[in-house]
Amino acid sequence: AGGGIEVIQDHGEVDFPTELSFVLTAKSDNDIVAVQLLYRPAGSDTWSYAYPDFTPGRQVTTILELRITGSAYLPPGTLVEYYYVITDAQGNSLRTDANVLEYLDHRFSWTETQIDSLVLLHHDLSESRVESVSKEVEESLTNIRSLLRIETARPMRGVIYNSNLEARNALPRQSQTITDSQVFGGFAF
Repeated sequence: AGGGIEVIQDHGEVDFPTELSFVLTAKSDNDIVAVQLLYRPAGSDTWSYAYPDFTPGRQVTTILELRITGSAYLPPGTLVEYYYVITDAQGNSLRTDANVLEYLDHRFSWTETQIDSLVLLHHDLSESRVESVSKEVEESLTNIRSLLRIETARPMRGVIYNSNLEARNALPRQSQTITDSQVFGGFAF
């Protein structure tokens, strides 16, 4: 029961490649005393949570900036699902509807191509070239699913960068040798 709690603004923003920002403005008939943000990569079973700082009151604005570098790294193309639980001084709470934020490098205008269970995000490439690559990958994935006896597979997302420089700016640096070999955090270039 929301008890008069109302969301005025709920906004997520990507500051690629270092953080996600979440802004919430809510008002209530009673002082809002707690705001909890719950988030996860879409499709994951595990939710993480954070408590943004704010001054309790009848109308509050919270800003939470999540650093996503190092151990909190997210690969480009990740969909982040999130929602809030807002609690007032009388113990009323409101769970907001879930939203999804797409973590992408906004230097580019991305296009999405889906072939079977593979979703590829790309920019400045012809559809025929992307379809050709995705069909090759899909054949390998079909063989792997057959070998491992996986009946159904949820769609996998992949991001295609067009050059080594684009990939260097988007993916975490491991070492000069790995970078020179054009392998980035488990992703092959």
